[in-house]
Amino acid sequence: MAHRHTSLKWQGVARGMQARGPAWVLALAVLFGAVALLVLLPRAFATSPYSGSLGGADPRITAMIARVDAERAVEEVARISGEAPLCTQDGSCVRVLNRYTGSEDLAHVLDYLAEQLATLGYEVEREPWANRQYGDVNLIAKATGVLTPTETVYYVAHVDGVASCRDRRCPAADDNGSGVAAGLEIARALAGERFERTLVLMFTTGEEQGSLGAKEHLAGLSKAELEAVHRMVNADMVAWDGDADRVVELYHGDEPRSMAFALEMAQTIRTYEPSLVPVLDPGCG
Repeated sequence: MAHRHTSLKWQGVARGMQARGPAWVLALAVLFGAVALLVLLPRAFATSPYSGSLGGADPRITAMIARVDAERAVEEVARISGEAPLCTQDGSCVRVLNRYTGSEDLAHVLDYLAEQLATLGYEVEREPWANRQYGDVNLIAKATGVLTPTETVYYVAHVDGVASCRDRRCPAADDNGSGVAAGLEIARALAGERFERTLVLMFTTGEEQGSLGAKEHLAGLSKAELEAVHRMVNADMVAWDGDADRVVELYHGDEPRSMAFALEMAQTIRTYEPSLVPVLDPGCG
């Protein structure tokens, strides 16, 4: 799966609770549009037909982008970064101080995400992993496709943060609370839709130790499952545009199919949010 992955990430450095502002709103909208294009049923199978053209844009996607609520996403970042209380359905609330892999606070955030995704109707699975002295769980939410259910489209965001902060207070708002909140917003905006392919929303842990959770997930997939991955979008640090240049960095590696996907993503950005500037990078982010 790694050879087909494209990472969408803003230039700039996270500084505390900075997941807000015009760039954040635009990034959310275009990220949602890109994922929706990959999983939605072809227009002939859509339950609510649309007609007309918006400069090359699919009117279905344009209409659905309006569902994205950036303020709601900002509130989610506040909860999972400790700026606001994080409350689960049993009424218990905590203030998240640090989402370090294996920590109690990270477990609270994963519990919260699992509740939210299950309430939206997704099939939710916890995938335990262990590697060296580290261990935690990946959270996986699925919505099964109706035409080619064995083909998968992944949206990936790591939930864990670093531990090397003063007084162990590491908000990790941009890296990567923003990617997690964007994933939850995508889940909300797509809830109840019928998909061509199976949508997989994967929230990983162990990223700050070397993408351990993601690597363990890959190691557990069969050859057939790996070959069935149609596309994978890895969203990391999508909120803080430090130099206000509105650049979206698309890291694609050197594999031809991944490079082609990066070009598709760039065109999606130009179509649905022309004020953003897609920049392709052959690195891995």
